[in-house]
Amino acid sequence: MVKTGKMQKRFLPVLKKVDSIKQKIKSKKLSQTEMDLVRREAGELIRELVDYSQRKELASVEKGVIFVQGKDRKGEVVLTDIASFFVEGGKFRKFTGKGLVDSNSGEFEDAMKKTEDRTKVSFDSNVLDILKKEIGEFSLTI
Repeated sequence: MVKTGKMQKRFLPVLKKVDSIKQKIKSKKLSQTEMDLVRREAGELIRELVDYSQRKELASVEKGVIFVQGKDRKGEVVLTDIASFFVEGGKFRKFTGKGLVDSNSGEFEDAMKKTEDRTKVSFDSNVLDILKKEIGEFSLTI
């Protein structure tokens, strides 16, 4: 992760210290100050790894969201593997071949959980046609 630039270089020595500490613990040649220093640095490393994981997850979730701005209406089109949803003011509506159908948060959350690969998103052109019928002229923000 350091070589690809996803983590800072200063965490590489911390990983090496943690490895050497494991060996010192086995041979019982570890001082309390060494242990405290490594514990503090390892805590910092863990926080950085958690932060990276959260950033990666957030970026993948945001890839499936398209913001829609109409003349007097705002909403989001959320693309999942199962269906596409239009979320407006806390109301969930599902795109079907005929138009928008009322949905609920449970169905929306299930679709989000079952969506596996968020790096690629696609949607059918009739989603845009249905949006045009529903809210009129609009602009998209991706």
